[in-house]
Order: sequence, then C-alpha cells, then structure tokens
Amino acid sequence: MHYYFDNREQVFAALQQEAYSAVAECIAGARRQPTLLTQLAGFATALRRLERLDKSMLRFVVASRLEMQRSPEVRQRGPAAADAITEFYRQVVTDAVERGEIPPDTDVTAVADMLFAMFWGMGFSVSFMHAPDDFRQIAKQVERLFVEGLLASDGRRLHAVDSRRRSRRWRPSRDPDAARTNAG
Repeated sequence: MHYYFDNREQVFAALQQEAYSAVAECIAGARRQPTLLTQLAGFATALRRLERLDKSMLRFVVASRLEMQRSPEVRQRGPAAADAITEFYRQVVTDAVERGEIPPDTDVTAVADMLFAMFWGMGFSVSFMHAPDDFRQIAKQVERLFVEGLLASDGRRLHAVDSRRRSRRWRPSRDPDAARTNAG
C-alpha cells in the first residue's frame, strides 16, 4: 500500500470514495422502484447484495460514519456514504408524501431521520453483532412494522391498504375485532 498511498488519510479517503460509489449504486437502483416500501426494500436488498460481494463494505460504511463523528476533519475529505444515505431517505419520504402514500402532514425530516437511525442500527447490528444471514429476519420484521404498523393512539392497528387498490395511504383498521384484540 505504501507504493500507492503516502499516509493513512489517503487510504481512508480512497476507501470512503469506493464506499460512496457502491452506496450510490444501491441508492440509484432503489430510487427506480415505484413506492416507498419497495424503495426501502430495494435499498436493503442492494446493500445485502453488496455485503455478499465484499463482506467488509457495510462494516466500513458504518465504521466510517462513526469516525466522521469522532474526527470532523475526515468529513471534509470527500463525499461520504452517510450523506448519500441521508439524502436518499429524505427524498423517498418526500416523494411518498407527494404520491399520497403517506399523509401530507408527515414530518419528512423526522421520518427520514427515523429511517436513517434504523439503517445505522441495523447496519451496526448486522455488521458487528449478528451473522449477515440474520439481516433477512430483521428486514422482514421491519417490513412487517411498516406494512402492519404499530398500535395507533386509539389502540387500533394501522395497516396499508390492499395493494390492488389505487390508494396506498396508511389508514387505521376499521375492524372492531382487531381493535379489541390489539387493545388488550
């Protein structure tokens, strides 16, 4: 490596650029999907595929994000994958609001930040704590959370409207049995 790089900072910058390019490809593929849920699933699938090709890539993306927080001067060395991921989440949430998939009064920044936090949590967990195959089970549960929802403030479960219908808005369940079952 000493033939190609003068110092560790140059090595880090080169790796950061490679990670940015790989993540940007994953994002580009996900952006071509038609709905928020398929964009999120497409991004996760692309990252998983990337992880299979290079087992260290997702670990580096996560570790470099931590390093950028610890050493702000690192952030100035080039485009960071974290910045691309932040922008991806903001854009897909904005687009989902515009398409009517989620309510128009949605706080786009808060939802994008939540997705961003979930990404880093899942990325850290899969990269450093669990086997990569565990990602599939984690991703299934996250998708289920988005599709079926959490308990609403009135105790009813939220769910997505049947995909065969035109509208993909999130609405509370009107089934009184579901409300009783989920309230207790």
